[in-house]
Amino acid sequence: MTYSANSWSTGFTGSVTLANTSAAAWSSWRLTFRFTGNQQISQGWSGRFSQSGSEVTVTNESYNGAVAPNGSVNLGFNATYSGTNATPTGFAVNGTACTLR
Repeated sequence: MTYSANSWSTGFTGSVTLANTSAAAWSSWRLTFRFTGNQQISQGWSGRFSQSGSEVTVTNESYNGAVAPNGSVNLGFNATYSGTNATPTGFAVNGTACTLR
């Protein structure tokens, strides 16, 4: 999994690539992560985004739920923040913790 952010004064665009490194295909996926500051997502694409406080959940769209072994899916979002825009923590796909690369 990779995460990157392009920030400006009070906003940023976040990009995430989910990679299926398992031997089994995914028929659907659910990404969860936590912001460490006051980041607030205003728009997302290639997934269905919901946010409660610092907790973010993203589920697949109908067209990108199936991910073959060694396959990947890209998604992104626009968000606001003030202060520091630190990298989110606690990334997990389908309940399994992920390592950022």
